[in-house]
Amino acid sequence: MPTTNIIIKHRPNRIGFLVRPGDLKDVERAAEVCTLLWGGIRNPIIPVATADNASADELLKAFQLDVLFPVTEADAINGYMARYPYLLNPRMQARELLFEDWTTKKKKVAYLDVLNAVEKYWEQEFKHAPPDRKSPCRLVGWQSGDKLRELFAVLYGSYPLDLDLKDDFRGGFARGIRAKEVTIDLDGQVPGGLERAITPIRLTGIDLRGYGGARANWIGGVYFGDAKDAADLVTFWNLRAAGNEIEFAPLADLARMEDTIRAHLKYLDELPDQHPNVENHIVAYYRQDRHHQEIAALLGRFPTTKRMLLAACDDTHLTHDPALFCFDRKQALAFIENETRTYSVLVTLPEKQFLVRSDRYVDDQSLAVSIEEHVNFGYRGHTLAPPFRIELTEFYGRKIAIDPWTIRSEKDGIGVFTTVGDNSLRLRPVKEKDIFEALLALAGLTIEPSAAGRLADRLTEALGGLEDARVFKIRGVRQLIDSLTAQSAIERGEATSAIWNGGQFQDHEGLYIEYRTTPKLTGNDAFDFLLRKNFFRAGLELICDHCGLKSWLSLRQIDDISGIGGLGNFAKVVFLRRRTIKKAQFQFFCRC
Repeated sequence: MPTTNIIIKHRPNRIGFLVRPGDLKDVERAAEVCTLLWGGIRNPIIPVATADNASADELLKAFQLDVLFPVTEADAINGYMARYPYLLNPRMQARELLFEDWTTKKKKVAYLDVLNAVEKYWEQEFKHAPPDRKSPCRLVGWQSGDKLRELFAVLYGSYPLDLDLKDDFRGGFARGIRAKEVTIDLDGQVPGGLERAITPIRLTGIDLRGYGGARANWIGGVYFGDAKDAADLVTFWNLRAAGNEIEFAPLADLARMEDTIRAHLKYLDELPDQHPNVENHIVAYYRQDRHHQEIAALLGRFPTTKRMLLAACDDTHLTHDPALFCFDRKQALAFIENETRTYSVLVTLPEKQFLVRSDRYVDDQSLAVSIEEHVNFGYRGHTLAPPFRIELTEFYGRKIAIDPWTIRSEKDGIGVFTTVGDNSLRLRPVKEKDIFEALLALAGLTIEPSAAGRLADRLTEALGGLEDARVFKIRGVRQLIDSLTAQSAIERGEATSAIWNGGQFQDHEGLYIEYRTTPKLTGNDAFDFLLRKNFFRAGLELICDHCGLKSWLSLRQIDDISGIGGLGNFAKVVFLRRRTIKKAQFQFFCRC
């Protein structure tokens, strides 16, 4: 059975949280829900004003989302969801982010939750540590009447108390990794040290490795905005979700966050440059509807040795393509099957080393794998890396998987929904021809292959790929095939003489068409290659003793008629030269 190597990246599902524009409660709820999810800090928040919101579409494609989740009910959000029916979790119990546990009747999280990270670091760092072991984790609290409460939920995370959850997330964070509780005084200064502490929202991004994106040498910075403006909070959230190390500077309450901002900028200032000859920059982000001179004036309060850049964010809330995040990147062995001319690839998933054995049952929690193929030699003319088109997600799914809703389109390959308990995947590579047709159909175009195109397809299919078409560089081979019809018979001597082509074949004696033990290619080698590729078939030309008419039968037919089993050597001899076969030998009778 042929095999191939495939790159596997385990990752959390990428979820887009749909909110109403300008609604602070929606943003706060999205932050609370993301605090429950491993990878929650990397999920974007998407404001949806209309069902055909263009900026929402750009965010969806930039983050290559797996799932859309409405934070609340609204006509615009429902209309937007209706445009992407294939961006739902394929598992019925996970269509909502929470589902009911049948034993306790409480809610369980359908996706990979952050308690898996708590359990991992409890086992690795704290289970056998002395009681006085200090923890870098901080459980941040604030007063319900604080005017920056929505900003604090976005900055530090907040565990929701009204969802009737089965698991105690807040207690797990506090006890499992020995988090110290920190309370922000009402309208008071934000305590120092939180800029680098592991807060509930930062814990959701632990162990995730970024890849892709277009940040160049931007290492992070500060976002200047209004803490009571939902658009600013969403922009800050999405910049951070894209992989930026940033802090929020509330323009109306800058003094409360000033120490935190200074400490954050000092950390960025002391980071070494990513390249010894290229300077890194610190970025001051702001929305483009705010005047840049206002932001430039504020930078004087926060001097840095690295150069500060001003970056205005538009309605997509981004200044560059976001980085994507995964737990690991490993090679996996895949087995290729080819039954009934349809390819099937069985992929064995690598061990999930980012998880530890849990007393909780988590095998049904949803996560994803990104599949990136090395080569497609094992299934030529097919691929597991179709072009990235969100609009073709359902089409790819129906071609590639038994359950079409488990497939997602990605820039480097495909994403596949799995669960913690899954150890293998079965995929069907999609025909490249079908992809071309689907791409043209998006533009309202249709294609119909010409007769010559169909013949070329059959030719390359018979050869086993374009690489084997080198034999047609030989002029004698081309002339030989052109001179014969499907009913023409030719002896080996005539065929090799035609391939020799009066000595012109000598120009091709160094041509490689397949492995051989001799340094030079011969006419016999070329003709044998055509035989193995079924461009010619060995057979016998039979002459009837009664009427003298000729008939041609393949060696397999002769074997069936004669009932003689071992015709291998005899067939080779009779192929070299036409013979008259006596009817008494093979009991062959002409229809005359």
